[in-house]
Amino acid sequence: MVAVDARQGSGRPPRTTVFSKTAGPVADDHGRDRRAEEDTVTDVLDAAADFVWRTGRLIDRHRFAHQFLGGDRAPVLAALAAY
Repeated sequence: MVAVDARQGSGRPPRTTVFSKTAGPVADDHGRDRRAEEDTVTDVLDAAADFVWRTGRLIDRHRFAHQFLGGDRAPVLAALAAY
């Protein structure tokens, strides 16, 4: 699917957009990659943990550790006190 410029008679080539470049089998996901069917919950949790450790704020990392890794709540409360 290619978005076409409204000025078709202008002699210009059709204009493409970011969304038209990703159109195809994953177009209904707006260009996001679909995970393979064989991914397990552990694979998804590992990917989420990696994302949180790389990009999360201190409070986000402590909350993730508390919620999903059995971490203590004291670091969460200490990070929250900073706000």
